[in-house]
Amino acid sequence: MSDKKIYIITTTNEIETYYSFLPTSYSTWKKIFPNCVYVLGLITPKSESSDFVKRCEELCDVFYKFRPLENVESGVQAKTTRMYLSTLFEEEVCMIIDIDYYLLKPSFLIEKI
Repeated sequence: MSDKKIYIITTTNEIETYYSFLPTSYSTWKKIFPNCVYVLGLITPKSESSDFVKRCEELCDVFYKFRPLENVESGVQAKTTRMYLSTLFEEEVCMIIDIDYYLLKPSFLIEKI
């Protein structure tokens, strides 16, 4: 496998069903790819100083906060935000994942990279 870093790109909103996966998602991807860069986009109207935002920021390597778009469901915004975030690392190997996505057989992916 190349020495190039892998950027794991995910997003979440304030729905507990999704953000509750953040701790295990982060630790799992770091276990599979110890040198990966875990990128999190958070959709929230909360300020950077809120405990929720601070905790999310602790559970990633690169953090972006986005305000919810008017008349756009936050889950839809989260999906499109993942695509946008991947453009920020266009020279890198990016893996765009749902926050609740876990590899059951990491060797399969590693063989493909």
